[in-house]
Formats: sequence, C-alpha cells, structure tokens
Amino acid sequence: MANKKRQKEIESMILNLLEKNKNNYYSLKDLSSLLPLRKHEHKELNEIMNNLKREKRVSLKHKQFGISSGRKSQRVTGKFDSGSLVRGYSYAFVLSPQGDIFVDSEDISNAYNNDEVLVEIKYRRKGMLYGKILKVEKRANTHLSGDIDHYQGRYYFIPDLEKIHTTFEVSDLAGAKEKQKVLLEIIDWGNRDLNIKPHGKVVEILGEAGDTRIEELSLIKQFELPLSFPEEVLRETEKLQEEIPAKEIKRRKDFRSLLTFTIDPVTAKDYDDAISLVVKDNKYILYVHIADVTYYINTDSNLFNEAVNRGNSFYFPRTVIPMLPEKISNKICSLRPDEDKLTMTVITEFDAKLNILDQSVCESVIRSSFRLNYEEVDQLFEGGEQQLNEGLVSVLQELRRISKDLTKRRYDKGYIPFNMPDTVFHYDEEGNISAITRTRETESHKLIENCMLLANEYTASLLNKKASQSIYRIHEEPDESSVDKILKLLTYYKIKYKKNQKTPKLIQKLLLAMPNENYHRVFDPLILRSMKKARYDTIPVGHFGLAMENYTHFTSPIRRICDLTVHHLIRQEIWKQQKRKEIKKKKLQEIADNASERELLADNAERETRSRFKKLYMKDKVGETYQGLIVSMNNNNLIIELNSIPVSGLIPLSSLTDDDYSFYSRYMEVIGKKGKRVFRLLDKVTVRLERIDFDLIFSLIE
Repeated sequence: MANKKRQKEIESMILNLLEKNKNNYYSLKDLSSLLPLRKHEHKELNEIMNNLKREKRVSLKHKQFGISSGRKSQRVTGKFDSGSLVRGYSYAFVLSPQGDIFVDSEDISNAYNNDEVLVEIKYRRKGMLYGKILKVEKRANTHLSGDIDHYQGRYYFIPDLEKIHTTFEVSDLAGAKEKQKVLLEIIDWGNRDLNIKPHGKVVEILGEAGDTRIEELSLIKQFELPLSFPEEVLRETEKLQEEIPAKEIKRRKDFRSLLTFTIDPVTAKDYDDAISLVVKDNKYILYVHIADVTYYINTDSNLFNEAVNRGNSFYFPRTVIPMLPEKISNKICSLRPDEDKLTMTVITEFDAKLNILDQSVCESVIRSSFRLNYEEVDQLFEGGEQQLNEGLVSVLQELRRISKDLTKRRYDKGYIPFNMPDTVFHYDEEGNISAITRTRETESHKLIENCMLLANEYTASLLNKKASQSIYRIHEEPDESSVDKILKLLTYYKIKYKKNQKTPKLIQKLLLAMPNENYHRVFDPLILRSMKKARYDTIPVGHFGLAMENYTHFTSPIRRICDLTVHHLIRQEIWKQQKRKEIKKKKLQEIADNASERELLADNAERETRSRFKKLYMKDKVGETYQGLIVSMNNNNLIIELNSIPVSGLIPLSSLTDDDYSFYSRYMEVIGKKGKRVFRLLDKVTVRLERIDFDLIFSLIE
C-alpha cells in the first residue's frame, strides 16, 4: 500500500477527475490509464477505490466508479493558514467556524496567508475536514514588504512575512537594487492553472536589508501601522497647554507633599503611573496615581478618535509607535519628576495586618520626586550598593512587605503564575544586534504589578457595582478537554497534582510543582496555549488567569485605549460629570472589539519583528554547535530552544537517518520504529545550526 501522504494524493486526483466529469463512470482500467500513477500503484488502485466507496465518497455502478450522488457540496468561508506550505509540506489549512479544513497544495488556488477564502468541503475522515479553495473573497494584504533578489538575469521579491509561501516577480523595480528592502504593490496574485506567477511593482525603497532599523520599518509598513498623526490631531495637540491652571489644581486633591516616585524600565519615556505610601496610626495608605489624560482629551475630539483607531501603542525592539502624540505621551501627561501633573488616584487603606479597610478614586495633582528604574530598586532589595534617599528606601521596604502579602493573597485565590521570560536585544555602536538575553521577573516588577492589579480590580468592581456600563478585561475558562489533555501530558512527565481542585488552583499548583527551570521552559508555554486569550468586552465574565470576578485596565491611559475609556467612564458613570459627550453602549462595544483586534495585531507585529531580529543575529553563526532542550515537537520536527541564547529552531525528523521516526501526540514523543529510540520533551541535546530558512534548522549531534 502507498504511504499515507501518497495515498491522499491519489485519492485527491481520483476525486478531482470524477468531480469534473460528474455524469461519467470509469472502470479501474480507465482510471489506471487516466491517472499519473507509478508502476506499483496500479495494483493498489482497487483497494483505494474500495476505501472511497466505503466512505461514500464514490459510488459503484456496473463495476464502474463515479462521484457519489449523495455527496452534498458544503461551502464555508474561513482564513487561509499557509504555515505548513512555508515549511515545505504539500498541504495547508483553512481556519473556519466548522473547524480546521485540510487543503492539498494543488487545491489552494492563489490564496495567501490570512486571506479570506471560500472553501468547498469535499469530505470528512476521522474527524478531519478536507476541502478545496474555490476563490479568494478578500485579500489580507495589498502590499508586501521584503527584499529584492537577483537570479539568472531576473529580479525577484522575497516577502518579509514568514507565512507568505512564494516569491514574486517584479514588473517595475522603480530604481530598487539587489539586497534592498522595498514595499511591493501586488499587481497580480498569479494563476496556478495558467502558470501565471504572482508579480508586483516596487512603490517604495526602504533601505538596505539587514539594517535593524530598516528591518523594523519594513514590518511597520507591512502591518500598515501609522508612522505619523493626521494634521487635525496635531493641531489639537498644539493647542494643549502644558501649564496647569491654578483653578484646576484648587478643585483637586493635592498630593504634591507626598513622597511620590515612578518605577519603569531604564529606556521608558512615558510614565503612566506613580506610587506613594503613608504609614500612619498603625495603618498603611497606598496611593496609585495614574496620568489623567481625560483632562486633555475629550471623547468627541480627533485625538480620542485617533486613539480608538490605533487601539494601543506599538512597541518594537528599537521603535515605539505611540497611541498619543509625543507632546502628550512623553511630556504633558508623563509623570516626570519635579513637575506638577494631573492624575486620577486610587487610594487603598490597609490595617496593620494588611487587610483592606477602604478604597476610593479621586481627581488629584501630584509632583513626583524620584524617577526610579527596576534595576536600582532590585539592587536595593538584593542588598547591593545604592545611592537612594533614606526616606525613599524606608518606603520601598514597606512596599516590598505589602507586595509580598498581596502576592500571597492572590495565590490563595488561585492566581496563575506563568514563568515565561521575555527577550531583550542589545546593540553595538553601529546598531547591529550584539547579544540577545532573557529577562527575569524580579521583586521590583512584582511590586509594581501588585499595585496596578489592586487599582485595576478596584475600578472594575466600582464600575460593575455603580455604573450602567463599562469595559472589562476578561479571560474565559479553558475548555475542559484542553485541561484534561494537559493534565494527562503532565502526569506522564511525572508532575504531580491534587485532583478535585478548581481549575485556576489546579493550574497554579501544576506551575508551582515544576521541579526546575527547564520544566517551565517546556510546560509553561504549552499550558498557556491550552488556555483562551484574554480580551476586552462590556460583559464582566471575570478573569480566569488572575482569579478575579471583576477586572479592567485602568493604569495605562497613555498607551491603551481601554484604560483611557475607563477613565472617561469613571467621570461619566461614577462622578456624573455630564459636560462631556457621553460614550454610548454601542460605541463602548466597538472600542472593546477594536482594542482586542489591535492588541492581536501588536502581538503579531512584535512576534514577526523578534523572529526577524533573532535570525539576523544568528545568520553568521551557521555551523556553530549549541546545547539545547527539546521544548516541543510535531509530525515533522523536534523543536529545540538553545540554552545560551533565547532562540528556537527545528530538527527535521527527516534528517534523523538512523531510523524511521514517528510522532505520538498524546505524550509528545518521537519514537524510532527499528531501534525504538525515543525523543521526549525536556531531553537535552547538542545541535549544530545548519541553515536559516523559515526557521533556524539544526542537525542533531549525538
């Protein structure tokens, strides 16, 4: 019998032939002569046809086969995913409400990744849908960024986006040269049947490929992110006065006498939040001050509408695309030291045992005394040398104690503590990437996180209790089947847990039971992927990961539209300030939906950029040997994360020539048929970087 892949190809050829000739019937001899079969496959044709008959995909009449008359054509719309194609496989998928639809490479038409396509479902087998793309309903892109390449006298375009699975011919270079980064307008997406290749014309030359700033710019162009603000927005911004009127200061709570400070990354320029702490009469009063952007931006302004369109600020390794113009984000509203600033302050009063006695929110004015960064606060907490003010040190140590208590209480409720370091890129004087390192969550990060969670949870509860509407940050419970699958996998890898616990507590205990860092590297991402993605909505269904009934985003109004909207809702719904244009419920849902979409866009843009930068860094390291860890696997590859550099790559199973290996998904194992050699998650391996394609491609060194 032909292997499974070849069998599917033969079945597809048979069904396409019978579909095109619906009124005709063919004998085995007819089919054998009409189909491009290999010599030994003619003998297997009878078995293949009998399989198709049993599945009612073909019918038999007088010993001749035709397309099944009872076979109804179902058509659905979905998003094309070309991830398999770019990795060299002869199939792709369409993601649809009916489920993922398998599409053979011969049936993809001229669809490209993320295109909206119309698919005809041909049949279902063992729970998998199989289909054919009939047409592209809507293109995901009209322009692509990428590199100009030259081969055998012709110029080609190599797209930046990793999932664009072909190169393009260039009909007009517009002065572009080889190895330059350009923006290409697609003129024709090609036609496989007519052998017409996709092509386009260069509409913008961005610069030299390989330069980190140009690489970043190309992806900003690819994701159609705005590099400038509209004129009407800039005109409104110019009219804003930096000096705060005395009348406005007088009507607010004046907290300028409090010792106040910010803690941010060293490179930060927009300071949304500041902290104050007062210890008095055996009580602790914590002030979380958040920039009051609503004083400057009304809901009927061009500034607000532009912020809604952008959804959030976009952070790239070397560039920030702000939600609000720099005059607002980095100057007027940024809580810079030694400057009076308008804020909204959440005040939390604790007793001596750190139980919450009372909370409130008010309009305020502050004057930050210190701009701190995470590193210097951690240096203090770790007992290192520091030059901080004595009074500030005392406040920070008290806050450290409060933060530890808040963390314990969150754990008691079922807070899920993922341990997933981010990556940081370091650059030399010429702007080239000199190193890539992993971040770590420290006490200073946790301190700020706890203060922000406290303010966010309070404002969500306040709005839920007293307002007719709001925006919430929601995180729905994972599907039971997803949790069961993860539990079986973790049990196999000897991670123990207690049954009969509520799901948040169960996942929390699993994460806390990881015996070492390698387990976190492997299983934290797997557990996270089994859960649903957090999003914004007007219905408060709770936040599963934080174990909160009510949660919203309030603490970053400079860089997130939902936070800015929540500030307006506090004015509108809680303080009943009716001078501003009211945000209606329909508009609120539109803001929530768009914010969720723009957040996904930001995630995708950041992921593409980081992947590009990692490849740039590794391109001159081909041939070098590294120690790594098997962090995942699939039907075709072992997925390796290096120990010394936070980058991942693939060992193709086809490159393991000592045996014929198969992947078993239930326990995430790859097993050799002859020698029964087994590759498992957490296995330590030595690898050599062989080349860089869609992924980093490694070879296994024993």
